[in-house]
Amino acid sequence: MIEQDTHRQLQSVGDDAVTPDVGRHVMLINQGSANGVKVGMAVIGQEGGSPTALVGVVDQVDPASARVLLISDFSSEVSAKVYHEGTVADGVIQGQFQRGGWLRLEEVDRAVPLAAGDQVVTAGLTAQMDLDLPHGAIPRNISIGVVERVWTEGYRQFAEMRPYLAPDQVRYAWVILSHDE
Repeated sequence: MIEQDTHRQLQSVGDDAVTPDVGRHVMLINQGSANGVKVGMAVIGQEGGSPTALVGVVDQVDPASARVLLISDFSSEVSAKVYHEGTVADGVIQGQFQRGGWLRLEEVDRAVPLAAGDQVVTAGLTAQMDLDLPHGAIPRNISIGVVERVWTEGYRQFAEMRPYLAPDQVRYAWVILSHDE
């Protein structure tokens, strides 16, 4: 169970509030603007023995509910950091629900060789700059997943990764209302 973090204010969404949408990789939650939820806020979850991980980002808000774009949706892009043997590389995560919910890591510097098993977390780049962007409130260092396969195309390096959580299977979720970096 996720415990209240002294660096983050969380809003529980509850187990009966998460409703996946079959047509897109989004879910509806029963917390909205009346509860302080805003577009761009990160939504995290935890299932079984998995680490607390990013599920998606709020992309639409009503007073009593909100829609969350899951990280597995093809239109989802999140800045990320990859940890490989003491080095860190920046990249961008894109959803790949058409490939079974896997994620694709792009824009990674080839000078940092990646390998299966490397851990990936949010970079929090837009949150640090305090920009008014759709994904502007995603804090850094939220677990996303693990690299499974790496390949190169020309001067570019890519990785296929498995998220720690299957976003469309999450039953318990929390919206990060505020965070201290």
